[in-house]
Amino acid sequence: MLNNIKKPEELKKFLLNIYSKETAHKNYKKKWNKDNPTYGQCVPTVLLVQEIFGGEIYKLEEDFHYYNLIDGKIIDLTKE
Repeated sequence: MLNNIKKPEELKKFLLNIYSKETAHKNYKKKWNKDNPTYGQCVPTVLLVQEIFGGEIYKLEEDFHYYNLIDGKIIDLTKE
């Protein structure tokens, strides 16, 4: 199924259907809810983005949040 994904936006659409309290980081499980399904999902998401599209992973200094940089473009599928 992931073989058909060609753009990060397509991956986000796919992931929004499978994010859950169980897939959230352990520190964020209690606050996870369906209104913000990306909450607590940045770590597995950046790893998957890197696996599929390459690039680098970066962490925000002031927060526990990770994002990808691919060809000079920030890809942050969990920024909500």
